[in-house]
Amino acid sequence: MVKTTDDVVTKYVYGIGLIGEETGSSFKTYHFDYRGSTAAITDINGNITDTFTYNTYGNLVSRTGTSEIIFLYNGQDGVVTDENGLIYMRARYYSPELRRFINADIIAGEISNAITLNRYAYANGNPVSNVDPFGLSVERGNLIAQDKYGDLIIKSLKKSQEALYSYYRNNTHFNEIKRDIDDAYSKIISGIKNDTSPEEFLNNVKIRIDINSNYNTSGDELIGEGIGFFPVLGEIFSIVDFASDESKDIGKIWNTVVTAIAEKDVSKLTPLAKLLDNVGNIMDAIGFINAIETLVNWNSDSKIATEVAVYVKTKNISYMYLSVVDSNLMFKEMYSGYTGQVIKTVDPIYQINMK
Repeated sequence: MVKTTDDVVTKYVYGIGLIGEETGSSFKTYHFDYRGSTAAITDINGNITDTFTYNTYGNLVSRTGTSEIIFLYNGQDGVVTDENGLIYMRARYYSPELRRFINADIIAGEISNAITLNRYAYANGNPVSNVDPFGLSVERGNLIAQDKYGDLIIKSLKKSQEALYSYYRNNTHFNEIKRDIDDAYSKIISGIKNDTSPEEFLNNVKIRIDINSNYNTSGDELIGEGIGFFPVLGEIFSIVDFASDESKDIGKIWNTVVTAIAEKDVSKLTPLAKLLDNVGNIMDAIGFINAIETLVNWNSDSKIATEVAVYVKTKNISYMYLSVVDSNLMFKEMYSGYTGQVIKTVDPIYQINMK
């Protein structure tokens, strides 16, 4: 697709959905949420230039940046937002303000599924889980990801389940919620195998899976980004109880990590272990060191891998399993442990985010 505005030509680049746009020597990369809506734009250097937030029905509620973006809500699937606020979903227009289509569906509903008899309803009244980028029939947002990453998700769930049990093995209260967690994992895996959305989980268990299929494991990339891609770092420093003022010197920790990665020498992590020797939660310190060791020892010929994060939230626990995966679905665990309030009460029980 090509757009021309005042003699300025913008070319849109597609793979499996929209990837980015090219204008002259400038290139912008699109990043999407689990429903395929544009959540952020980055420039050719990877800097975030724009961010977007939508309400449940797709109305843009906040944004940063000034780029003229026409592919917003469901933009990954080529859905265009007009200047008047209407969203063109190919077969017909949708109004996020009215929360309904402007035109009637050309496909008649089914009496066995009453919600489909309303030919103006959007996403069968469930825009949290459903999308309708063609204006004809509902699709499950998560199922699109499940179809593409099914084997990866199943194996990630099983790996995270094993790691979660190991992490909480000495917690006397864990058995009280183990049944609920097992139920959630089982229903997700069953849904993937049957190409359906999982049934409701027991006792408000929530699970989120983040997949980054373009994860760079090189040390230079890590240093260049200031390990900004490593979400656990801030969590560790927020929950660790350092025993002395010397231990609180995060600069020392940072320098040790950078040196170990740059020189690809795991032994450089020894001072870090000593520095964190008196932390209140030693398991998190060990998890952090293991994560850095994973990057140092990454033995794949390709420096591009898939990063998978599985978050589990219940009334009693907030857990994260982070790993990098090669093309043969071989896992290298980076972190297993506490992760803070990543999943909110208002979030769906099950969601997949891809980038």
